[in-house]
Amino acid sequence: MKFAIIASILIVLSVVLYTLRTDQIVSIHDLSNKITKRMKRESPKYDKKMVVNNIEMSVALAISKEEQTQGLMEISTLPDNAGMLFIFDQEGGWGFWMKNTLIPLDMIWINKSFEIVDIQTAPPCPPEEKDCPAYRPTVPAKYVLEVNGGWAKRNNVTVGNKVNIDRILSDVSL
Repeated sequence: MKFAIIASILIVLSVVLYTLRTDQIVSIHDLSNKITKRMKRESPKYDKKMVVNNIEMSVALAISKEEQTQGLMEISTLPDNAGMLFIFDQEGGWGFWMKNTLIPLDMIWINKSFEIVDIQTAPPCPPEEKDCPAYRPTVPAKYVLEVNGGWAKRNNVTVGNKVNIDRILSDVSL
C-alpha cells in the first residue's frame, strides 16, 4: 500500500515537473521569437526628400494602412534629419500612439497647405506597457512627420513653418 501511494505521488510529481518544464521551454521559445523578430525588423528606406525649415530631410513614406499601423514601431535608431511621413487621404485629427516604439519621437502635423499646425514630443511606450497614451493634433492635418524626439526644438521648427514635399508628391501617385 505504501509503495502504491509513493508511486502515485512520484507519477504526479513527474507530470507536474514535465508540464512546468514544457511551459518554460515554450515561454523561452516565444520570447526568443519576439527578440529575433525585433532584431530582424529592418529600418525603413529613408529614400524620399522633403524640406522642413530649410533642412533637407530623408523620409520613408507611410501611405497604406499597413505602413501607417507599423510606423516606426520596433525601430531602435533613427538617423538625424530622417523620419517617416504619413500621408492621409484628407485632413483629420489623426491620432498616434507609441506602442512598441523604442525611441522618443516628435510628431509634426502638417495641413493641406503644407503648414505645420502642431508639434508634440512623445516618449517611447515599451511592449510590456498596457496603456499607451494617444497623441492628437489641436487642429486637423493631412500629413504627419515623425522624427527623433527633440529634433523640432533643436532645429527651430515651429508651428506656422512651411514644409516642401513637392518632390514626394510628384513621385507618388495617391
